[in-house]
Amino acid sequence: HETTFSRRLHRYSLDHAYRLFTDSRSNPIVTYQIFRLVPCMREKTKMLPYFQKLLRAGVEDALEIPSLPFYCIGGAGAHYAHRDRSGILTYPSNMRLPRRILGIFPGAKTSRETGPQDTQSHLKLFGLDGDWFGCQDVQGYLEENEVILD
Repeated sequence: HETTFSRRLHRYSLDHAYRLFTDSRSNPIVTYQIFRLVPCMREKTKMLPYFQKLLRAGVEDALEIPSLPFYCIGGAGAHYAHRDRSGILTYPSNMRLPRRILGIFPGAKTSRETGPQDTQSHLKLFGLDGDWFGCQDVQGYLEENEVILD
């Protein structure tokens, strides 16, 4: 029984991803679309215990693996950032752009070298353009639009 909408959404997403990850009948194209930014997911036997641990996590436990990056493409995690008890905006500590994905182009430069427009064009080539929302962003958007979540 999660305490916030964003955690319920996060847990539901984990459960759905786990079923897709473990079901041998899953469409490989859909699986690729969901897990393409997480190369370690190719090693099912290695990742399965981590997935199972996340699914067993309690209300106070993290629902993500801290060592894995939170890709902030399309503003994910930044549209409606979480506020701590002091009202200060907090962002995921593991937030970053998918530089390895963007860096597979011959001679590609990082976003610091090329600027945000080049980064966006690279993201678009991979079908990763547009606005993206993390679970906290979805909750913030719904609350801003006066949707009652409880």
